[in-house]
Amino acid sequence: MKPVPGAERLTRKQVTDLLATQPPVHEEYEARLARTDAPDRDGRIHSLPDGHILHVLAGDYPGDRLKGTGTLYPEDAFERRVRWHERGDLDRREQRGATNSVGDWRFFSTVKHALPEHVGRLHDELERAVGTTLDTSYASLDPISDHVSRIGLDAARRLYDALVAHVGEVLRARVQGEWAVDDRSRPYPFVLGQDRRVLMPINVVWTELLVYELRPVDFGWEARSEARQAARRPRFT
Repeated sequence: MKPVPGAERLTRKQVTDLLATQPPVHEEYEARLARTDAPDRDGRIHSLPDGHILHVLAGDYPGDRLKGTGTLYPEDAFERRVRWHERGDLDRREQRGATNSVGDWRFFSTVKHALPEHVGRLHDELERAVGTTLDTSYASLDPISDHVSRIGLDAARRLYDALVAHVGEVLRARVQGEWAVDDRSRPYPFVLGQDRRVLMPINVVWTELLVYELRPVDFGWEARSEARQAARRPRFT
């Protein structure tokens, strides 16, 4: 996953030095984060004079190697992070826990595992939405990323199938592959390379929508990452 800009990991010593200045606790952020399922919601959150937010990790058990370390955020980045956790909790309630990549896509998809049969129509839909001609290069994902970053998460989710279809076509061109459907459990579409590697366009789109509030969308970065990871996976049998 592409790093979130603006966040800086701190050592225990760096955290200790900052806490020695006695920065006030940010009670609102602590309360909001505590109401979420964030894994580090028990940490302490402090406001620094320069406008940054210091999030100090509490650790899950005595001797936890991360306990006492922390992360420094610009306040707008930390606000986005808190909203991200709040939205994640809402998604889990609305989707009844279907928050892995395939479950999330299936929840919003209108065509489900028949997606490969609709790639042409979905491509046209995405071109109309973005307002430009799209080929199957990695570069084609840049105007799509810019568009999705602007329109808001709800509107982006209405393009879920079209996004998966186009990312899939980009990956398919990369590996000279074909669309396939995994029907061994709950069916979902994927791209199968000539060398039998499995590429998951659903993963690419889900990851970028998952971090929507945290940073600008970058489907190109994530698609390249998916292609690299697929080369290391077991081949499809």
